[in-house]
Formats: sequence, structure tokens, C-alpha cells
Amino acid sequence: MQREPFTIEPVAIVGVGCLHPWGAGIDAFRRLLADERPEFAPYPIDRFWRAPPAVRARLSRRRGAFFGELGVDLRQFRIPKVYDRAVSTITPMLMQAARDCVRDAGYGDEGSGLPKETVDVIVGTCFGLDSALTNALKIHGLTWLADGDPAAVEAGREALRARFGSSSHDRLGEMSSSIASRIGAMYGWRGRIMAMEDGDSTGYAALRTAILSLAERQSDAALIATGQRFESVLAPLVLAAKGFDGDSAGAGAPLCEGAVALLLKRLEDARRDGDRIRAVVAGIAARRTDALEFRYAGSDDAARECAREACFQAGLDIADVASVECVVPGLRHAGAATAAAAFPGRPLTCATSALGHGFANAGLTGIVAAILSLDDEDAPKKPLAVFGVGLGGLTWTVILDRRDKPRSAGGPFAEPASAPEPIAVVGLGGCFGPSLGRSAYWEALCAGADGIGRISDRVLPRGAAFSGGAARALTSYAENGGELNADWEIHRFDAKRLRLFPKRVAALDVAHRIALSVAAEALDDFGLDAGRRADLGKAMVVCASPLCLARERELSNRLHSPELGSVLGPDESRLADAERAAEEIDSFTLDGLLAGNIAALISSCFQLSAETMAIEAACASSLAAVHVGMQALRLGYADFVVAGGVELPVNMRDLILCSTQLMLSRDKIAPFAANADGFSPGDGAGMFVLRRLSDARRDNDPIYGCIIGVGASSDAASMTAPDPQGQALAIRRAFADGRASPDSIAYVEAHGTGTRIGDGVEISALRDVYGGGARRDPLLIGSVKSNIGHAFAAAGAAGLMKTLLALNSETVPPTLLRRELNPDLALAAIPGAIVSKPRPWPASDGPRRAAINSFGTGGVNFHILVEAP
Repeated sequence: MQREPFTIEPVAIVGVGCLHPWGAGIDAFRRLLADERPEFAPYPIDRFWRAPPAVRARLSRRRGAFFGELGVDLRQFRIPKVYDRAVSTITPMLMQAARDCVRDAGYGDEGSGLPKETVDVIVGTCFGLDSALTNALKIHGLTWLADGDPAAVEAGREALRARFGSSSHDRLGEMSSSIASRIGAMYGWRGRIMAMEDGDSTGYAALRTAILSLAERQSDAALIATGQRFESVLAPLVLAAKGFDGDSAGAGAPLCEGAVALLLKRLEDARRDGDRIRAVVAGIAARRTDALEFRYAGSDDAARECAREACFQAGLDIADVASVECVVPGLRHAGAATAAAAFPGRPLTCATSALGHGFANAGLTGIVAAILSLDDEDAPKKPLAVFGVGLGGLTWTVILDRRDKPRSAGGPFAEPASAPEPIAVVGLGGCFGPSLGRSAYWEALCAGADGIGRISDRVLPRGAAFSGGAARALTSYAENGGELNADWEIHRFDAKRLRLFPKRVAALDVAHRIALSVAAEALDDFGLDAGRRADLGKAMVVCASPLCLARERELSNRLHSPELGSVLGPDESRLADAERAAEEIDSFTLDGLLAGNIAALISSCFQLSAETMAIEAACASSLAAVHVGMQALRLGYADFVVAGGVELPVNMRDLILCSTQLMLSRDKIAPFAANADGFSPGDGAGMFVLRRLSDARRDNDPIYGCIIGVGASSDAASMTAPDPQGQALAIRRAFADGRASPDSIAYVEAHGTGTRIGDGVEISALRDVYGGGARRDPLLIGSVKSNIGHAFAAAGAAGLMKTLLALNSETVPPTLLRRELNPDLALAAIPGAIVSKPRPWPASDGPRRAAINSFGTGGVNFHILVEAP
């Protein structure tokens, strides 16, 4: 049952940073919106890898606002020169916008005066970064060499390395969360780090996520930054198939690149600290219209509902709004008519018409345009609305008020409770490596089954990509992993039930399909049916995954085959395939490329009408997704959440990139071993259905366990080396959030990546928090990665699912100890013990409790506390 609307505490925007091809800074934005703008330019196809002539011809008529050479020295952002080719081009764009934003807020070059321990950084991007697409293309080139003799393969590999580069930071540089980590490290901030994507609603998703954390007092400031840069010929082709024809007089709009950053604080804190307040976010709301083909499907009714809710939060009536800034592809677009229906009689403006449509950056660009309107002394002294309609069917509204206007009486703030309500996990679904389904996964864990084996030749072409154990450029020295059961789709994917026809299914990435299958299992486990759906209230779906999926990389590789031909020699069949790839693009193609559409598909197929987003926080992504859903439930912003993660890292690309960084084991992952030498990758996906405990008990839901606390931090020290202090900080924050004692925790599911440094640092962090108390029995410690490998974005989901099932069955399954235990681990100081055989989990004085660690590259740390129901 949905709760009554509530009022979110107002949030002040105290800093703005803007970057556009036509000018940088808020004053430049003001001039661009007020004065005659430059002409839109041709799509910059010459800055990309070679593409077929027919594709070049198709793109020659596209227009927009695009950067030339940025000319940014990465050293000003403390990025060593050796990593220049591994860092995405959008990274300095977002870092410059962030730096300008902090300066605009009056905190100088060092961010002095901001609460460094509690500043979150959230970035938003869309489409693959150039670093990701470059990595994909050069590794795809190895498939051209697969049938050659050893000398030819070696020569081809060296040609690829010379053309595209090869660095130990290649994989780090293609992750959007690494940009957030670099921004945090630039200022020494230690709050939460994450990246997100929700198509052209990305800016709204970033703003909403930051506001939830501020409202819950888990952060005291948040920097959100969204950016858009187009890095291949693929993006304009798939957008054109959706109606973005590059003509503002038509259904689409000219595209534009750029970046915007906002610094947010609670209004009361901004006033206390004497900040210059540019605007106040007084209300924020959204509604989603489900559609199996993604398009601008927002309805007038949905628009009116979210407009009313946002105005209620701000203590306003619709008539109190002075004007509406529309985040749609031009005022002639159907989305503008929807805005007019939601705010009848209000004047409409559209920065997109002047600046171009920034896609991931469109939402925050609209926010900046509204801020400038509020600054206009000749404008009415009334609040403004920023209204958007996204390609995934999301309709959203943000109410911005003037900084000097007192809040109207609209309703009570959603104050955080002194003891937050536990969040019940009421449904589980998962597939990890060879184990298909929740039950098979649990049975394999209890049996101590080894889900890691020799990777198939179809995934790892050994003649071109396997080095036989030696570390060499553009090869994998590892050949073991937790490969997804090849028959998973036959057994687990029911397209008919999901109402997906064959052409629609064919366009989807495998991550979309596997996520849908585990979501179906979780929702069936919960007992979702048509009768229950109507009573669930507001839903949210948060899915963790890499933000550049295999399907996007595959299509980009095909379209840019001429580039590989220039390096390896022409191959007429492959060049013809590049032409076919362009012809195959249709209105469904975009839907199967974007990570944010995984969550949107779950909402659509199960008719949840949910707010949706994709989150990436490196290897801690799944727990970051659960955390966002948990905050929305606690504050009453959502009533029903599906959260989890999916990633399939058992592929040639990830094996090679991780080998380049010397992250992989030459045999099999051996957590906590004396000679641990790295991890083995493992495919996986896990989803959780979450509700407030009171709602779950009222409706007699099956409860696997309750999440009672979450802590997050960033190390702000190194992009690759783990930091025990940063990890311990996240652990302490979880206990503060959950109002629990470390002595009450009986079991910790460790991150356990199987490296001597990583395992040692993790046990040291556990010792710092869990050691020295009144513990009667040793703290039990395990790592599911020993069974299934490292599932990257889904790793936290694997650990959380294992722990919940252990709580429910009162049994702790074993961790596989493949080698001698490392005697240098600080286990005795806790005291702690690695669980190497099944252990009963008897009742204790209080509820049985456990914790889950999840850490990520870039210094991202999450710790979750759970207890038996």
C-alpha cells in the first residue's frame, strides 16, 4: 500500500559548473541562451575510428554541438602521463565541470571548508566511453588473427598494441565510476562514489539519488556531474532510428556534447554555512509509463501526477509555478505537449532548442537553464518547474525555488528515524556460473561445489588470445572462470511470459535477458500477481551493471571494422559485415544497448510502473544498488523495490584487460591463501525484492532476512590499491546506520578477491572494527568467490544472496580453501576463523546477524548488515 505523499527537506544548489562546445561556465550558458547561438556543426566523424563510406554518408547531414580537441592537460587533475591513452575523454570534461562547480560555490581549488568525510560524488554518462570502445575494438582485432600461424598472430598483436595502446589502467579508464573516484580523490572526499545511467533521464536519476542520501543524513554534501560525449558512429545511428533526426523542426533534435556539475547541500546547512544559494530544490517526483518498445511514452495523466506530487512537496499549487523548462527534444516535440498538460497555461521554455539535446546531460542542463531564469530580476518571483520525458517512458518534475523565499507549509519533512526501519528481503532470484536459479546456487554452495573450470574455446580463442601462463600484451594468462551455463536461456528465459517477441529479444544484450530471468524468479518467489501489483504502491528498479554492455561493443566493433582493416590488412567479408551492421539498426537497437534499459525492461515486462536506473560502482555495484533502493524505502519515496546486479566477465575482453593489470590467478582463485595470486572471473546475476519490514509483516510476505544498516565510503587515496582505513570507515558507518554492535555479528561474507594484498587489507579492516570487543565465539569469515569466481558488478549480489540463504537455513556453507591458509592474516586479533566446511548457525541471545563486504576499484567500499527475521 502506498503511503501518503511527503515533503522532502529542501536542498540548496550552492555551486554550478558548465561545459559546452560553445562556452564554459554559467555566464557563458547565460549568453548562449539569451543571444544568437552559433550554427550547429556536422557530426565529427573524422575523430572516430574508420567507418564504411555508406555510414559516413548517412551521418554527413547530422548536425549538433560537438567538441573539437579539448586540449586539457590531465596533469592538472593528478593523472600521470603514462595513463593518458587509458583515460576516457569525458573524464577531464567532468572533472573540469566539477572543479568549476566547487570554485563557483566558493570552496576554492582544494574544496576547503566542505565536510570531506561526507561528500558523495555521483556521475552520469550514457553510451560507451571512448576508452571502452577502443579496448573492445583492439581486442576484437584478435579474432581476425585466430586462424593465423604463431608468427602472424604475434605480428598482428603487436600492430594492434601499437595502434591502440595497452596499459595496466585500460579497464579502470573505461569505467564511469572511476571518474567519480578521480573527482573524490582530487578533493580528498570520502563519501559514497557511484555512476549511473538512465538514458536522457540520467540527470534526474543522479539528482534524486543525491537527495535521498542528503535526506537520510548519510551525506552532508553531494557533487553530481553528468556528461555526454559521442564516441563512435553507433550512437547517432541508433538515435536516428528512434527519431533523433538532427533537425529541431522534426521529431528529434540536434545532439550536443557537454558536462554540468551541481554541488548540493541541505538548505538548513547551506544557510548555516553562509553559502551562496543559487536555487532550492523544493520538490522532485517521477512517474513511469511502461512500454515494451522504449519511446517517449509518458502520458498526460502520469505527467499530472508527478507534477502534483512535486508541487505538494514544495507546498505549492500548479498555478504557483511561473514557467516550465522542458527537457525534451525541442518545443515542437510531443513531450512539450505533455508538459503543457501537466502545467496548463504556464509558459514553456526549452534550452535544448538553443543548445542541442545533451542526452545524459540534458536533465542537468535544464536545471541550469531554470537557475538562470530564477536569477532574472525581471522574471516573476515565483518557483519554476523543470519537466522531462525520457525515452524509457519516465516523466519527471523538479521544482526550483528562489534562495530567499521561505518554505510554504506543504507537509512534514521526511525526517530520518532515530532507528531506521529494517528493510525486508522478500524475494530472491539468481544465476551464478553453472548454477541456474536460487535453489541450485544454494545447493552447490552447501555441497562445496567448485563452479570454476576451464573456459570454453568459444569464449577464449586460445590461439590468438591465450599466453599459456606468461603475461604478454593483449593476451590472457588465465583460462579458468565461472562460465555461465551454456543452456541457461533454454532453462531460464521465457520470452512469451515476458511478452517479448523474437525480434525484440534478438536486439537485447545477454545482460538484459539474464537479468529478466533472475528478476522473474525473485518476483515469483515474492508472489507477484495481478492482484498484488495494484496494492504495492510506488515501485523502483535499480540494476547494477557495467554501463557499456557487450551488445554496444559488438555493434561498434562491426561498424568500425575498416579501422581494423587498416591495421591488420583488409578483409572484404568483414568490411561487408560493417555495411550490414548499419542496415540492421532499427528502432529496437537502442533498447538493447543501454544499461539503464535493463531496469526499465524489468519494470515493463512485469508492469511495475517503476522508476528505474542503472548503477555502476565497480565491484561494489550490487550493494550500491541495494543501498539506493533501501534509502528510497526508508524515506517513503518508494514502497516496493527490485534491486540487484548482473555482469558476465567470463569473456575474452575482460580476461585480457584484467591480465594486463595482473589481477587474475594463473590457476583458480584461492581467497585467504598464503600464495594467493588473484581472482578468477565468474558470470552472474542476482536480484532482490525489498519492502519495509512493517509492510512485509502486514502482508505475510516470506522474509529471508532484514537489512538493518549500510555503510559506504571512498578511499580517496589510490585508484587501485586497497586501503584498510577506507574499508574500516565503511564498516563503522554500517554499524552507526544499523545501531548495532560488531560483537552481534556472527559471520562476515568477505570480498575475498584472492590476492595477498587485498585479502590482508580486508582482514586488517575487519580487525580494526570487529576486534577487541566482548566476542564469545570467533567471527566466521567466508568468500563465495572461491565457489563461483568474481562476478564484478554482481559480486555483491552473490555474497548477499549466500548470506541471506545461510541466515534462513541456519547453516554457513564452506569457502573452498584450495591452498594453505595465509598465516600472516590478522585473524587471531579479531578473533576470526575461515569457514572451510559447513557450519551450523545456532540461535544466539539476539537475532542471528551477518555482514557483507563489497569493495571496488577506485576505492569504492560498501558494508551491509543483515539479520534473521
